[in-house]
Amino acid sequence: MKTIRENPNLDGVAHVVDGRTGRVVAPQDYKQHQRDRMKTRLCRRFVRGPIPLGWLAKAFALTPSAMKCAAALYYQRGLCRNTRFKVEPARFRELGINGTARHRGLNELAKAGLIEVEQCPGQCPFVTIIEDKSEIEHE
Repeated sequence: MKTIRENPNLDGVAHVVDGRTGRVVAPQDYKQHQRDRMKTRLCRRFVRGPIPLGWLAKAFALTPSAMKCAAALYYQRGLCRNTRFKVEPARFRELGINGTARHRGLNELAKAGLIEVEQCPGQCPFVTIIEDKSEIEHE
C-alpha cells in the first residue's frame, strides 16, 4: 500500500499506512499522527558523550554565549562523530542560538584554547575541539 504524504482531502480513503512504521491510521487521525511523529523525533535528540568535565568547566566559566556554543558544538560533534567538523548554523538554531551569539561564543572558546576555528571568507567555519587529556585527568 502507498503512504499518502500530503493530501488535504482524504474523503473516500478507508485508511492510511505509515510507510516507516507500517501502522494503519484512520484518515481523520493522519495529520495528528504526523505531528506526534515529529515531536518524537525532536525529543530523541541528545548530546553524545563523553564530554570531558575539565573542558566543560572551562567553557562554563566563560560567557553565556560560549556556554551555549560549547553545548551546540558537542551536539554537532556527536552527529559528525569527529572532533573536526564544519559548523552548521542550523544545529545552533535548533538550540536557540542566533548568528551573533554563535560568532561571539566561538571567538570566546577559541581565545580560551578550547577549540580551533578555521574561517574561510563566505563559508561556515571549520572547528576542531581540543581535548587535552593530561590536563583533564589532573583536575
